[in-house]
Amino acid sequence: MEEHESTRRETAVRCAREPMVFAVQASMEVRCRSMEYFEDFDILGIGMQTREVPVQFGLALDAAGRSLGTYDLHAGVRSATRKGVRQVSGLDRARELADACPRTRVILLCECKFSEFVESTRKLEGTSIIRANYAERHRVLLTDGSSEDLFRYMDRQPVLAEMDLDIASGAWPSKREWRTANLELRAARIMLEPPKSGPRTPREFTTVYAKEAKGKRPLRWMLIANESQADAQTAINVVEWYGMRGRAEEFSTVLKIGFRCESLWPETVDDLRITISQAVDVASEVYNRQRLLKESPERPAIDAFNAREILVVHALSQRASKKPEPDMNQSIKSFIIEMASLGGFYPSRNQGLPGTEKVWEGWKRLKTGVWVVEVMNKNRG
Repeated sequence: MEEHESTRRETAVRCAREPMVFAVQASMEVRCRSMEYFEDFDILGIGMQTREVPVQFGLALDAAGRSLGTYDLHAGVRSATRKGVRQVSGLDRARELADACPRTRVILLCECKFSEFVESTRKLEGTSIIRANYAERHRVLLTDGSSEDLFRYMDRQPVLAEMDLDIASGAWPSKREWRTANLELRAARIMLEPPKSGPRTPREFTTVYAKEAKGKRPLRWMLIANESQADAQTAINVVEWYGMRGRAEEFSTVLKIGFRCESLWPETVDDLRITISQAVDVASEVYNRQRLLKESPERPAIDAFNAREILVVHALSQRASKKPEPDMNQSIKSFIIEMASLGGFYPSRNQGLPGTEKVWEGWKRLKTGVWVVEVMNKNRG
């Protein structure tokens, strides 16, 4: 999407300041109410009987899970090649991101066919790539020339480490409780049977098998990575890194809820794509603010927001009539509640913290207010 060019450049600049960045490929669907009224929506490749627009994106995250922006974005599937937009363009954009951040360690998390994973390891040499094996069944080539099922082979490997990992039963900000999974980790350097399509030369990868020992539906992750070691620390790192995919699910939830609360009536496909591109930028900001609210509610707001934003929220909120001066020492929790009040949020016993929709509306009103203040200051000068 050409509308996404400036955002991609800004994302690369932010990533270049970080020692480690996670590049996560993900997808979702957003709803548009007016699609059936315009013929040119058919070029999106989704037919005329649906209002759901498929969106594929690449999300860049820092080591703490904070969004640094999106490095890839596609709305619709008409321009997809045989391998699909997310795999082909996603790898190209990830390569561009890695090239733009030579001092940053880029870790690509993807869910793709094994043949595409092999291709990505060629395109992204020097970049850590982790892929989960769900549907495909791989076979390990043994020294005697025979082969064995990957899951059976990894079950026979010794447990190198154990770790606890927080697993959400539903995508955040779902009210369903998180649970902690106790995982046994196995790792090995193995020679995998090559895919049927593409080069038939076997290649050696590091495979990490994370398995929950107990539970009704125990967690099982078979992760294939292009790491050079297969020790306990590598296994822990790979599992922790792959756990960052949950952050992309949280981001998708924020984007879907925020996009749904927009008053959208685009007349053309170009209008729709511009709107989606703008919504992705807003979602990145809202996602980061909600993570702050969740992780550091009592931290001073001035550490995360600038003084102008605090002044604008206070001036636009109903509290300005009661307290002429803003509280520059208020907490992040207090500030975000005040900001969400601009979007119509009113705290109650049942809902003490604002949801995504109110934070989204409040954030947009805040940014509009900041822009107005900046224009007024320029005119005065």
